[in-house]
Amino acid sequence: MHGRLQFAILLYTVIGTVLTPSVADAAPLAGRKGIKETLASKMQITYEVVLDKDEMSVFVVNGNGRSDLDCYLYDDQKNLVGKDDDNTDTCVVRVMPDKVARYTFVVKNVGEKSNSFVGSIF
Repeated sequence: MHGRLQFAILLYTVIGTVLTPSVADAAPLAGRKGIKETLASKMQITYEVVLDKDEMSVFVVNGNGRSDLDCYLYDDQKNLVGKDDDNTDTCVVRVMPDKVARYTFVVKNVGEKSNSFVGSIF
């Protein structure tokens, strides 16, 4: 369990540029946060997460098998700090921050079909 994992989600529907952002949850969260989405082909969704220093955080996504999902994690300076961009729709990205900061987790559907996925951030 992560004692002080704070979670703030900004959901974006993207086709090249941001179309509709909406804040889903900004309350502190201990432990795991579940996500469930459906992404059309060539779309992406972005989650913003505040992570604690020196606590391992794991981002996991499991799709329905219809298309390839790629996942990217960026720090508060927009540096790529983790990714899973193989040819599957399962992603696992781990990070142990060296400071408390806001991270951006991006799930992209790079396939030709829509993909419904579930995931966890813990």
